[in-house]
Amino acid sequence: MLTSAENKPATKKDIQELKTLIKSRYLPIKNLKNDPYGRLPFYDVQTGYLVYLQRGNKQY
Repeated sequence: MLTSAENKPATKKDIQELKTLIKSRYLPIKNLKNDPYGRLPFYDVQTGYLVYLQRGNKQY
């Protein structure tokens, strides 16, 4: 109760979410705006490039 959030131990759910994030190919970029077509910016981990993907695209 008195322990700060950064000093609390990680739960199994926290670790699973990190594993999922690390293994995913596309990481969202939050400090860039959408392109003129409304596509969202992502960093492609495999190629190292910025890509824009549609909202309905299930690849990310």
